[in-house]
Amino acid sequence: GRSYYHALHASRLFRDNPQRAQRRFKRRVRRSGMRDSCGCCPDTDLTPRAFARGRTCGNRLRPHRQADRTMTASKTLLIVYHSQSGNTSRMADAVIRGANSPDIEGVEVRVRPALEASSEDLLDCDGFILGTPENFGYMSGAMKYFLDRVYYDCVEAVDAKPYALFVRAGNDGSGAINSIQRILTGLKVREVQTPLLMAGEFDAARLVECEELGMTMAAGLEAGLF
Repeated sequence: GRSYYHALHASRLFRDNPQRAQRRFKRRVRRSGMRDSCGCCPDTDLTPRAFARGRTCGNRLRPHRQADRTMTASKTLLIVYHSQSGNTSRMADAVIRGANSPDIEGVEVRVRPALEASSEDLLDCDGFILGTPENFGYMSGAMKYFLDRVYYDCVEAVDAKPYALFVRAGNDGSGAINSIQRILTGLKVREVQTPLLMAGEFDAARLVECEELGMTMAAGLEAGLF
């Protein structure tokens, strides 16, 4: 999505009363826990333009916004996926994009391929999203390998941890979804969103739904809803 500044700049308020718009912006910055002045130049206000560009003042270039996001991150969202044809990867990219929305602060997004993810990743996260293609009416072999490897390390250690699921399927996808849900039931984790299934022909228009899935999961962690 576009930054708050861009929306503000396009509004009638910014054109008609820039001073009031500036004050509104600063209130939003303070509510989000961001600094409203430059750390290297304490007397210099952080303007909307500087905030949107990740800068402080005209003399320095310091990515305060991204730095603050990293330093204040109190929750971790893990995204584990596997892709065979590349379509699941496109869905994963959209999920990651949504989870990293600039409107969400305090959530660190960690992305792991299914063949590289470990039990430590699952134990350390506050919530997770799994993505897989359907393979002969089942999850992909890589996703099954991941779940097999982490299961006994994580059983009774991830109880009630929230998760979501997205699946790319050539057929109906129910086999892939059911097989993953059966394993995750044993881990006693909580499904907090309806599985996102893209079956049949790949529909790029539905990537918006993938973004929404990632954004909703990250926002829920940030707000403490999950």
